[in-house]
Amino acid sequence: MNNSIIKTLDTIKRFIDDITDSTELLNKYRQSVTDFTRNRKITLYILVAWLMSQVKKSLHIEIDSFWNNFVKSGNCPTTAAFCKSRAKLKPDFFHDMNIELVKAFYNNCQRARNWHGYRLFAIDGSNLSLPDTDNLRRYYGNFTNNKGEQGPAANISISYDLQNQIISDSVMTPFSGKGNGELTNGLRMMHSNPAGISDRLYLLDRLYGCFATVKIAATDDFKFVCRCKTNLSETVKEFIKKTKTQGYIQLVANYKSKKTLNNLQIDVSIGDRITVRAVKIKTEDGTTVLLLTNLTEEEASAETLAQLYQIRWGVEVAYGIIKNEEQINIFSGIRDCCIRQDFFCAMLLLNIESLITKLDDGAIEAINQCKSKENRPPVQIDRNFTWHVLKDTLPLWLLDNRSDDRILECMATRFLYDLIESNKGKRYPRTKRQRALRGKFYTFANYKQAI
Repeated sequence: MNNSIIKTLDTIKRFIDDITDSTELLNKYRQSVTDFTRNRKITLYILVAWLMSQVKKSLHIEIDSFWNNFVKSGNCPTTAAFCKSRAKLKPDFFHDMNIELVKAFYNNCQRARNWHGYRLFAIDGSNLSLPDTDNLRRYYGNFTNNKGEQGPAANISISYDLQNQIISDSVMTPFSGKGNGELTNGLRMMHSNPAGISDRLYLLDRLYGCFATVKIAATDDFKFVCRCKTNLSETVKEFIKKTKTQGYIQLVANYKSKKTLNNLQIDVSIGDRITVRAVKIKTEDGTTVLLLTNLTEEEASAETLAQLYQIRWGVEVAYGIIKNEEQINIFSGIRDCCIRQDFFCAMLLLNIESLITKLDDGAIEAINQCKSKENRPPVQIDRNFTWHVLKDTLPLWLLDNRSDDRILECMATRFLYDLIESNKGKRYPRTKRQRALRGKFYTFANYKQAI
């Protein structure tokens, strides 16, 4: 498994090498045909390594630290030079690099985790607050928070492998504008499937409990388990009132479903019907939850579906890492190009961190076996510490001409330093505390910056 992981991570270097060696590929990711042609200090490799070094402080400090720690050749370029260089690189570079990494993972790692042969995915979206500039307000539109404050924001969505902790695809669209909502973004990712993953099983929240999801699943031949609003339609309301816990219901296409699916080149008419299995389950607090699925009773009983749907929470944990450890809201620039570069780079880095963590799976399992014999609680890697190691070491691996895998193994070894007690299966009450009313900085009782 370790050799497969290292081979998968080497895809990143091969991707960059292929682009630098091919004018056709380079043209796909540069803004102008003259970009990255002259022999300059800031090569494509150096630029990519810098952007992947998780730039969060002032650019002057980050550039100086990066150059003196990793490049160590000649005088450090100016901040303006780096800003001009990054403007030459299209943000899709990092998105497509991540897609190639995902393809390599599923091709190389035959022992990747699955559920009865299915890859378990969850798609979920969130709002991303952006720097308050006129240009970003015009392009992305305004978002109003629960305090009535307005500012530019983007809709982001990810498709997340719940068992292997891999982001298979990601989307970032303006907050305002037709065809840019969370539902449309999620359906588009399911339909496009850029990594070409087979045997997909999606675990979806109630936003996706509609005709469009069931229709796309039938068109693209994937499985799903989706929570449904109990007031979605009269048919759903009638089923909720019945005493039987499962059965089959029909969903009807409305104008919204037709428009959404037609935008994805799927032909459907208003009034079209589709049959789907519906299952009622009871939560711990006695609430009735309705699940829709195209899994048969032989493939998954009602009890199995209830247990399966709980796994969906993993995508919320992923968002916690993206927003807290990766600090996605802290951007290295205020232009749209910089915003998108940072976003897609953050998705790529989460996959890199997850893959390097997998190199330690055997060591963690052995440690926990010993602790189990001693009746001591299991441990896990401190995911906050791993981001510090990535920032400290990943650029060195990217800029190493020898493709030295020892650097990756060194990072994995550092991940094992000072393991923390596992929080799997634990629940903690959510305590809201008042933040400081003045000043830019605030000390949290349960959070420290990783990078």
